[in-house]
Amino acid sequence: MAEKSASRFLHSIDKYAKKKKLKLAEEIKQIESERLKKEETKIFESTRLRMMSELANAKNEIAMQVYKVRTSSKQKIYNLKTDIWKKVFDDCKIRIENFTKTPEYCEYIEGAVCKAEEVLGDNLNIFLRKKDLNLTDLIPNITSKHNVAADDKIKDGGILFCKNDCWLDFTFDTRILEQKKWFLENCISKLV
Repeated sequence: MAEKSASRFLHSIDKYAKKKKLKLAEEIKQIESERLKKEETKIFESTRLRMMSELANAKNEIAMQVYKVRTSSKQKIYNLKTDIWKKVFDDCKIRIENFTKTPEYCEYIEGAVCKAEEVLGDNLNIFLRKKDLNLTDLIPNITSKHNVAADDKIKDGGILFCKNDCWLDFTFDTRILEQKKWFLENCISKLV
């Protein structure tokens, strides 16, 4: 019987050892599973962060490229606008210069004198370009009724009147400046 008792005792110990072994194997499996999940989570998070970083870098690169293209396009448009503006007003200056060489220019000056006399009366101070002073010989009574002088500020032609600090401007210089402003506001700004 002692042998049976010892055999049972050994069998119980063996059974207990197997249970413990299974339990330990289960705990090890659970610990490995938890560690694997933690590592997977770390890897996924690391991958997600890396993907977000790469995506942000790609967006920044695209934004920079778009900015460069826009800036370049705006510069090209500005240059085109400037070229158009310059060409238009260079053409205007040529046409005005050609006009000042015609008999119609003398008629323009004479008409401006008549309008100024209607508004301001006689004894006007009249200002012309130096090269236009000879036109006073062609307009009757201009020098006898008014004071005529050259004005170096008048470059493109036309005539300027003054009486008692009241000015009437019929110069092409002023008209060109007004047209440039109008052109910039109404034409150039609407090209794009």
